[in-house]
Formats: sequence, C-alpha cells, structure tokens
Amino acid sequence: MTTKLAALHHVQLPRHRLRKTAKWLLSFRANGLWSAGTPKASQDFQPVTVVCISDMHNLQPTLPPGDLLIHAGDLTEWGTFDEIRAQLSWLTSLPHEHRIVTAGNYDLLLDEDIMAEHPEHRDPEGRNRNDLEFGSVTYIQDGSITLTFAKGKRVLNVYGSPWTPRYGTSAFQYPRETDVWSHRVPSSTNILVTHGPPAGFNDIKASAGSRGEQTVTFDAAQLLYDDIVEDTRRWEAMPLLALAVLWSYVRLLHGLKVQSTRMMNAAVVDGMKNGVAPDALVVEV
Repeated sequence: MTTKLAALHHVQLPRHRLRKTAKWLLSFRANGLWSAGTPKASQDFQPVTVVCISDMHNLQPTLPPGDLLIHAGDLTEWGTFDEIRAQLSWLTSLPHEHRIVTAGNYDLLLDEDIMAEHPEHRDPEGRNRNDLEFGSVTYIQDGSITLTFAKGKRVLNVYGSPWTPRYGTSAFQYPRETDVWSHRVPSSTNILVTHGPPAGFNDIKASAGSRGEQTVTFDAAQLLYDDIVEDTRRWEAMPLLALAVLWSYVRLLHGLKVQSTRMMNAAVVDGMKNGVAPDALVVEV
C-alpha cells in the first residue's frame, strides 16, 4: 500500500508543479492590466448593484441591499413543494428591484422530467410546479429576460439555465459527454446565470467549482492556461504561455484591448449545510 501511494504521488506531482508554474506565469498578465471593462462613470451612466447567491438549501439569511438579486439554484435541500414555496415567499419579501432565480440539481419539483421518471419524488398532495406562486420572483429556465434600471437609463439582458453535468439522480442534469452549451446563450447576454460553474473556475477542473470570483480575459494566454489546467497540454505549452503573456504587454502598449468577463460562484452552502458561508457576493455592473 505504501509503495502504491508513493508511486501515485510521484505521478501527480509534475502536473501539480505544471499548473502552479502556469498560474504564476499567467499572473503577470492578470495583474490589473486587463479589467472586466466596467464603463467609465458619466452623468448618464447609472451603476447597477447585483447581489449574487446560490446553493441556499433552505437558508434565509439577511442579504445586502441592491438593484438586482440573482439566485443561481439549489434553493432547497430536497426539492419539495413546501420547501420551494417557502423560499419563493422569502425571496418575494426582499426589497431588491428585480429578483431572478434559476433552478439547481436539488430543486426536483421544478424539473418536470424528473417528476415523471421518479414518482417517489412527487408531492403527496399532487401539487406540481404549476401550483407555485412566484410572486415578484422571475424564474428563468433556458431563457432570457430584459431588465430596466434607473428609470430606463440602464438595460441588462439576463440569461439563466439550471443544467449541470450528470452526477447521480437529480434535477436538470445532462450526460457529461454531451455538449449542451454551444449556440445556447444569446450574444446579447449581459449577465449569464447558471447553476454549474464554468470549467476550470478558480483552478478547479471541469464540472466542479469553488466559491469565489475570477476575472477571465479571452486571449491566447488564457486559452493556453485553460488547456494546461485541463491536462490537454503539458510542459511543452509553457514557452507558448510565456510568449502569450509577453504579447499582452505589446497589445497594451499599442492600445489594443481584449474582452474579459467577471465570473462569480456565490454558493452559500457546500453540499448539505457543510461549510456555510452566509455572505452574498456583490458586484456593480
């Protein structure tokens, strides 16, 4: 057993060093030279305060004020009618101008296919998602909504989707080998809300994630770094990554800009009330 463990560590260590070195190289590009493109303050520009939460699992903490509240799924622990109704009632009571919700894999009642395939999860009183009262909460499932703020001075397009890669038997899951995201999100989207974090978020491998924030710049350096994290490229990509980081400085000197976006994983609860982090993530857009 000791020999096998030693051999395992020997195999994993070079990959760990590779990712650590790649992250160190990328930090020279990701040190504030490139930003998420926040518009410059002007008389006409009105910032929108977005409060982000996810994975509440029936918790109802005090949330900071804001213009837009986004709940990215897992409102409940068991996905029952009474649980979802209670969470919707709580969200409706909050003072935010707009409240957006998409489902998570624990919110079983909202997935009609799961309800049809697994009768053991159905409500004993025969109630279904159509019997829920959403009140002032806007539920988004693979769709978009256009929101206005500051008396029409700001308009934001929000797209929401509950889907995550299959893991056991739960709601809104797709086979891991299936590409469900290509050509799904409209190009006019300003805010994308999904229950599952993007692959590689916060240096976590595909189909996983950890709470936090990350600004991603869409350039050659980011693509190479993502390949290294996902193990599709090895040490031979390191010189290319160094050149890509150097090229980012050249672009800066010539006034050339690249697109970037701010990603947020606002999970409040890790699993079933393990690792509670009650603070919401707040961002101005």
